[in-house]
Amino acid sequence: MVIKSFVKMRGDRLPKVNTPLSNDEIHYLKDNYDRYILCNVSSGACRIINSDRPVKRYKIDIGYKPAFALFFSCFGLYQYYKTKKKIKEAVSRVNPLSPIPDNKEWTETVNNWSIREENEEELPAEA
Repeated sequence: MVIKSFVKMRGDRLPKVNTPLSNDEIHYLKDNYDRYILCNVSSGACRIINSDRPVKRYKIDIGYKPAFALFFSCFGLYQYYKTKKKIKEAVSRVNPLSPIPDNKEWTETVNNWSIREENEEELPAEA
């Protein structure tokens, strides 16, 4: 690849390259030059390209307030689901449309009263 124009910028001599570029030409520029100027022919914009990869660093800072908020959010969700479960159980116990389990010890009378049938134990014979 032959570079025809150079630009002097801040004491550095940077090659000026027009687009389109092939992958081989991009690798040649990255290997031989630290920085180069890439001019987009279609838009007329020029930008400086560094040959090294950009380093992105993320800082995660968990302070007192976020930790406090996170703890009480988790605690609130726990209480919400616990209360929801209790309400669901209470409604299923009171709900008249819920299926009643068959229990042989209980019988219903005409007045909707429930009577429990108990087996009477044999009383000892009186002498």
